[in-house]
Amino acid sequence: MMKAIAIFIFTIFYGGFAVAESLCDSPLAYQVGTDEECIKQCPNRETNDSGSGTGMNYTINCALKKCPMDKPLRIDDGSCFSCYESKLPVSSVVKNCLVCPNRVEVHLQNPLTTVCSLKECPHDAPLRAWLQGCYACSDTDYYAQFETKNCDVCPNRIKVKNKMGEARCEIQIDQSDSNVVVAKDDKCPTNIPLKRWDGCCFSCDTNDTIALDSKCNDKWGTCEYVCPNREIVYQVGGNPSSFLKCPDATPLRDSNGKCQACDAGWDINMKFQDTTKCESICPNRIQPKDSVLCALKNSIR
Repeated sequence: MMKAIAIFIFTIFYGGFAVAESLCDSPLAYQVGTDEECIKQCPNRETNDSGSGTGMNYTINCALKKCPMDKPLRIDDGSCFSCYESKLPVSSVVKNCLVCPNRVEVHLQNPLTTVCSLKECPHDAPLRAWLQGCYACSDTDYYAQFETKNCDVCPNRIKVKNKMGEARCEIQIDQSDSNVVVAKDDKCPTNIPLKRWDGCCFSCDTNDTIALDSKCNDKWGTCEYVCPNREIVYQVGGNPSSFLKCPDATPLRDSNGKCQACDAGWDINMKFQDTTKCESICPNRIQPKDSVLCALKNSIR
């Protein structure tokens, strides 16, 4: 079992950096520059062969040496997950699928890959979608919209085909619901200007994560200016997500949508994001040319 995180978070200091003790026990891997850096920070962790970047900007993953008993499933970056996790990271490769008796390896043809799938989707996430993930009927995740074998398990969804002829399992908008406002002529009312991918309109102040139209992946487009109090996490394709801006204590949002502190003792992954945000939001950091990582300035060697 993982150690319980205490009310007070103790900190390990090393080489001018600080790493929260709870980070060392986290089931998720994080990135470092060298093998020695990983072990120095957290003696209970080790690096693996997976990494990202090139040359001086190359990083490797620092992961637990042994996954905890309640999270025995290990993926290729070294992160550990529960056997009951319904949505493993997309494109991840599971190293030990059969450690979980409730899962099975499924060999897919498109794309040609093998995924570690739940034998049965849970009641709160019954929709079996692309890459064998299990999703809630209300989930607006990009991958939940792909053709599924059981779209009819969700009364709020309908099978459709897009302009490319691809089968989809999309949320059906109930226009009789007075709480739902649908964009007219592709525009939302000025008091609820934030438009979700399916045409529903929301206030800029909503706490919900809103999946936008795929055209909003254009960093030089106009989507960013619709709600000045929000920010977009871009991705290589599909529906980017709109979040309320991060709080002052953790102002930098990474490519996974998480808010990070400027003085965090690790590099922050900004893949696909606006490269100017790293240094403009965190003056103590820099994103080297051709790197996806926002690094502490005094860690660049």
